[in-house]
Amino acid sequence: MSFFWESYCKARALAAGASFEETAQYMEHIEDLLTTAQLQSLDGIEHHKDTSLLTHVRCVSYVAYLLCARFGGDCKITSRGGLLHDLYYYDWHDFSDKSHRFHGFRHPTSALKNAQALLGELDKRTANCIKRHMFPFTPLPPVYREAVWVSVADKICASYDVLISRFPRLRRRFEADTKKLKKSATRR
Repeated sequence: MSFFWESYCKARALAAGASFEETAQYMEHIEDLLTTAQLQSLDGIEHHKDTSLLTHVRCVSYVAYLLCARFGGDCKITSRGGLLHDLYYYDWHDFSDKSHRFHGFRHPTSALKNAQALLGELDKRTANCIKRHMFPFTPLPPVYREAVWVSVADKICASYDVLISRFPRLRRRFEADTKKLKKSATRR
């Protein structure tokens, strides 16, 4: 498996409750956030077809953590920024609500406000992870390495989410690879 594919499959398995030996450090970074009502409320919101918003942010968080661990940066900030990057509480697919127009441009600001309401003032790198994760869709690029990893992880996870939902052969491969990873996780 390629690094990106394995990271995505492992992230989805982790979001579904699997535990891997190397995830202990990652879980220490985010466990206080995962138990909040605000994060748990994301489970009922569809993000990409067949993927809840909670599953998406957990995947982005873990893939960004793996990128950061491999290429450098603060893994705690990256993990937390990835988990908070889409902290909004509405279904952007509901086109009857006009406030959801331009969601791709506006939701980073909503997510940042919600993260600040949840945690208080954020450090500049975590805030940058949230505010700039939509680059290049939004014009301003990430300033810090941690924000770059969140932005890249968001593109990887969103791409796989959509592709898996549209191509049955890729879905079967994803299910088989995730099943293998879950089996290896339960043996440890």
